[in-house]
Amino acid sequence: MTYRLKKRMKIGFQPAILQYAYTSNEATSNLELLNKWRIESPDIEKEERNSIYDKIIEANHTGSLSITAHHVTSIPVFPDNLSELNLSSCYTLESIPNLPDGLKSLTISGNQTIKISYFPDSLESLSIDMQAYEENYTFP
Repeated sequence: MTYRLKKRMKIGFQPAILQYAYTSNEATSNLELLNKWRIESPDIEKEERNSIYDKIIEANHTGSLSITAHHVTSIPVFPDNLSELNLSSCYTLESIPNLPDGLKSLTISGNQTIKISYFPDSLESLSIDMQAYEENYTFP
């Protein structure tokens, strides 16, 4: 079963139509979950959630995702094909989904409250800026 969704978005100043083909209901429900998360945003997070939404949609094609967000407390989904993730200055980010099985590179800086319980076997590069942590603080 194949699902095709058309999404209008602006990349730079050029409007574009992106077409996604999904082979399961899970991919569709992840997109719906991401959209719901974006729409139901608290005012303080609205602008950053819109930006993260666009970046996650783009990461479905590039495999690379870089997020900087000072007010966002959670991110609901990552693309399954994500190979590179950079979380920078996400000071209040507490909740992220499980890291994708194919993730090869993870960079974390300025994220004191993030909780990561699983690192995929495919991970080749892990970089954590420990300056955000106090001397007696244990990385989550």
